[in-house]
Amino acid sequence: MLPSIHQKEWLQLLTDTEEPAVYSYLLQNKIRSLRKRLKLRMLTLQEAVSELYAHCEANYPLYQTDIFKLFYREKIKPLR
Repeated sequence: MLPSIHQKEWLQLLTDTEEPAVYSYLLQNKIRSLRKRLKLRMLTLQEAVSELYAHCEANYPLYQTDIFKLFYREKIKPLR
């Protein structure tokens, strides 16, 4: 299931200075494209988040591993 569009991680994907560590080349390109368009002021941050969310929603089976890694990595503690 795709995390809520209101989670801070969606904004962080577009505003952090570091490239997100994702496996999917298509998702990397989408994030780079949105960052570039933000930098050129071709769209607002909220529009970029909405576009990224819609893209991930449409391609969820392809990005499931990356989404899990990006959104749940800190919330799940390993069993010992």
